[in-house]
Amino acid sequence: MFFVGILALLLRKYFLIGNYEMFYNPTGLFISGILNLIVIFLGIITILVFRDRKIKRRAGFFLMVFICYLPFGFLQQLLFQYVFLETLVSLFQAKYIVLIIGVLFYTFFHLSKETNLLAILGFLAGLAWMSIYLYYGNIIWPSLGHAFLAAMYYYFIHPSNRLVKRLKFLKKVIT
Repeated sequence: MFFVGILALLLRKYFLIGNYEMFYNPTGLFISGILNLIVIFLGIITILVFRDRKIKRRAGFFLMVFICYLPFGFLQQLLFQYVFLETLVSLFQAKYIVLIIGVLFYTFFHLSKETNLLAILGFLAGLAWMSIYLYYGNIIWPSLGHAFLAAMYYYFIHPSNRLVKRLKFLKKVIT
């Protein structure tokens, strides 16, 4: 995933697609941070309401998932927001069309066999994070929010231990 992200950035720079100022905009950092906190707060409430009370995990599991998801969430947001969305912006010029296509694409990647809640959360959070990115130009807050809410989801809702499965897969790939 890391190499795909670097390749996409290099191709983007080579073909001069999109506006490079949107990756990090210090003038919109505060308001986009406040909006992201609202998204996280609503996500926490939703996850706690729909949590599976039978799942019992140690508190350290949440921290491990969050730490592992920080780079993974950042790469996902980087590829999606910075590469995919900005490419759509350069093609369509209308942000509402980009939002519609982007939300459908983002929701598609959050479909799950286990629960529809992930798709609903993906739709709502994706809509909010895309809006934050398109209107305030920051990828930092959506990346942190994505990592935090993913860790909450895997801690409270997802029935299997995804972290162990991903680490086993990574070990197979490396060896």
